[in-house]
Amino acid sequence: MNFASGIWVSGLVNGEIRTAVAEFGSEYAPGPYGGDPNGETYKLYKVNLYDLENPSANPDFQSWPVDDGAPWVDVDNDGVYTPLPKGQDHPEFLGDQVIWYVANDGDTLTHSIFGTAPLGLETQTTIWGYDRLDPLGDMMFVKQLIINKNINTIENAYIGLWADPDLGYAADDFVGSDTLLGMGFCYNDGEDNDFGMNV
Repeated sequence: MNFASGIWVSGLVNGEIRTAVAEFGSEYAPGPYGGDPNGETYKLYKVNLYDLENPSANPDFQSWPVDDGAPWVDVDNDGVYTPLPKGQDHPEFLGDQVIWYVANDGDTLTHSIFGTAPLGLETQTTIWGYDRLDPLGDMMFVKQLIINKNINTIENAYIGLWADPDLGYAADDFVGSDTLLGMGFCYNDGEDNDFGMNV
């Protein structure tokens, strides 16, 4: 189980170290950079492939936030999101279910983890998965677009994924990475309190 995870970004702005991180807490606020984080439209949007059969039943399908960057298919090629059934357009389905949201690190009050000034980032996140019985049905895929919305140049930037995986009992977990495969992994130190030897 992935207990918590998030993108970490750090860099220099005018020689000063700044960060935007998410772990157990987050320095990101809902919505696009410069927007109202309390806006009702800044939420997780979720659509399913079967929504194509009855697109009016899912309000997220109808109000898919293309103006904020959500991926969509412009079937009639007019540049305006006119969703099915009245139009021809629909969200882009990378899998059987797609979740999308936008967030930003522009609120100084949210920068409580490392206490730096904001970098001025907007993140557009697409999460998708597959409804199937093979291993792909047990996976979640995440694509994140990170945009510098500030007028400042970010120098020497580093981007990483922070994660807290739990394999059964959390206190006996170890993590590692395979740099050749670009893969991280989690394993137990011997017998696990939850799963025994059959982890």
